[in-house]
Amino acid sequence: MRTLVPNRPHVEARYGVPIVAVIVIALFVLFVRSCTDETTKYYCTNGEATETDACGESAYEVWLALGNTGSEQEFINSLIGPKGSNGDSAFETWLLLGNTGTETDFIKSLRGPRGTAGENGLSGINGANGLIGLSAYDIWLAIGNTGTSSDFIRSLRGPKGTTGEDGLDGLSAYELWRLLGHSGTMQDFLDSLIGPAGISGDPGLQGEPGPQGEQGEPGPQGEQGEPGTQGEQGLQGPAGTSGFGDSASFWDTTTQGDDGPGGYLADVDYPMLFNSSDATNNRGITMTGGSQITFANEGVYNIAFSAQISRSQGGNENVITIWLRKNGVDVPDSATDLSLFSNGSRLVAAWNFFAPVTCTGTCDYYQLMWSSDSENTALIYAPSRVSPDRPAIPSIILTVNQVK
Repeated sequence: MRTLVPNRPHVEARYGVPIVAVIVIALFVLFVRSCTDETTKYYCTNGEATETDACGESAYEVWLALGNTGSEQEFINSLIGPKGSNGDSAFETWLLLGNTGTETDFIKSLRGPRGTAGENGLSGINGANGLIGLSAYDIWLAIGNTGTSSDFIRSLRGPKGTTGEDGLDGLSAYELWRLLGHSGTMQDFLDSLIGPAGISGDPGLQGEPGPQGEQGEPGPQGEQGEPGTQGEQGLQGPAGTSGFGDSASFWDTTTQGDDGPGGYLADVDYPMLFNSSDATNNRGITMTGGSQITFANEGVYNIAFSAQISRSQGGNENVITIWLRKNGVDVPDSATDLSLFSNGSRLVAAWNFFAPVTCTGTCDYYQLMWSSDSENTALIYAPSRVSPDRPAIPSIILTVNQVK
């Protein structure tokens, strides 16, 4: 890394000298031309010229004597060297000197602070008015440019450079692992990322009761006890569901993420969306708002899904997380991570959850959530294909069945 050190003489040499040289040359040519005696063709510094007190040859005549040919205008044009490479603008030079700010701040900095009032000096004799010098804009026009003063200011900044070539793709995490002296398969590399088991943490809060387990085998019959007193009759329980219970299936025919709808970002949680359902066979379960699995009856439900995941670009490992959310709150211990190691490859995430549903006025609802550490990750939809004929691939398939 280079350290930029302010070098004011360098800046003055870079910008000041060419402008001064052009001003001197232009004034010299104008002065000589203004003092030409049309009769004698002698050039003098002041007064009228005679044959006895004539000045020497003009610069143009010396140029011709050196073997050059052309008009006075061609002589003047020859004084202008080839255009140099585009340099930094005055504003960029100001930044290189250690200043910070906008172009407006730079223009304001050209005016120094107001000095203290000095003592009144003695009145001098009024001198003769000097010639009005050319402005930088006038000189710019004199050397062949055309345009307004705004065009002149814009010309002080060089053209934008060309875009550099794309760099080479970097090595994957697995390839770097091999370069560090390790050997083994991709699975060996993944296994190496898992550190030793940590010490046991403090007991956590008691979780919600799990579903009832299967009934065990009957134990041996015990001795008959003494008859107890008859208890009071309990309240009648709610009517149970019949048959196989409620069930439904849903799927989505769009790509979610990457260049899909909504402008998906990295490290942001998104619900999995569904735009299609089996309207003929779905019973007791609906999709609300495109993502909320809504139930009509209490019970325990099996929520099973499969999602096709891919990444369009990125050279490092890409991690995708999928989890379950209930009534807008993440379900504890429900997340799973997946990794993508190459662009264009497809990964299928598929598993299920047992989800208890209670109804107090309204029933609980669930959502499948996902996020990625890369904005180039997507849940991929693929249309139907031929040779051979194959149906379309939904980005997500979801089935929900009541199991209790």
